Amino acid sequence: MKVKEAVAALMVSRGYQIQRDTDFVMDFATNTQNFMATLLLSSRYDGRVETRVSVTFIGDNPTQVTWRAALVTNPGSAFERPTDITNNPEGDNVQTQFVAIKTQLEK
Repeated sequence: MKVKEAVAALMVSRGYQIQRDTDFVMDFATNTQNFMATLLLSSRYDGRVETRVSVTFIGDNPTQVTWRAALVTNPGSAFERPTDITNNPEGDNVQTQFVAIKTQLEK
């Protein structure tokens, strides 16, 4: 699937690691580079804040792509606390990249 490969290449090039890959879903994660998010969302338990993006692929020709992004406090623990950032400026950057992939694949 060209779309899935293009999304994976984009996310890996942006520093994300593939956490899960199934036929319909790919999950990516990286430690956030956003200082303010780390300042506001880190905890005493764990000072790291992780950015996670979950991408769902539906259908083929055309493939519909939907995604959600979250900042996760206490990643990898029983105390994880996600904060949705899909419609925030950081999420807008991901959407812009996905539109660029769509435009490139339609050529």
